[in-house]
Amino acid sequence: CECSCGNFAKIHIGNLTKQNATQSCGCLHSEATTARNYKHGQAKRGQHSPEHDAYIKARQRCLNPKNRTYHRYGGRGIEFRFESFQEFFDHIGERPSAKHSLNRIDNDGHYEKGNVNWALPVDQSRNRSITRKLTWRGETRPWGEWCEIQGITLMTLTHRLDRKWCIDCALTL
Repeated sequence: CECSCGNFAKIHIGNLTKQNATQSCGCLHSEATTARNYKHGQAKRGQHSPEHDAYIKARQRCLNPKNRTYHRYGGRGIEFRFESFQEFFDHIGERPSAKHSLNRIDNDGHYEKGNVNWALPVDQSRNRSITRKLTWRGETRPWGEWCEIQGITLMTLTHRLDRKWCIDCALTL
């Protein structure tokens, strides 16, 4: 017999007379097995994709009071607003590299569309609630970012501000 996929297969005549006994050359079984073995189209069963891990961990931080970091997320009002992994994945896409991790753009905002992205560790460290920020010329940035922009070291900026220099002098001299 010729299958609808174009392959040829030998089929026992008894299976041709029974309704739905043989539906394909085996390609349908192969597709079903592949679909069953992959979770959300991301990773094989028993494994998780980095995207799915990020989804699960973020959800747990917000919804599970037994999670060790719940107090910093759900415990302080941060909500997880994605209805499903597929919605989350459609919004954020694949992780660009193994160095990237899930980031909330506004550290006080929820896990929701428009407030999550993939970020590198340097960006993550600058987006923590304990990161010291400085407002200069109407713009607020982490100290380390201002240092990069102005070409000075963090130690230099820290020493200048500890010595009560004005922000403009500390960043421009």
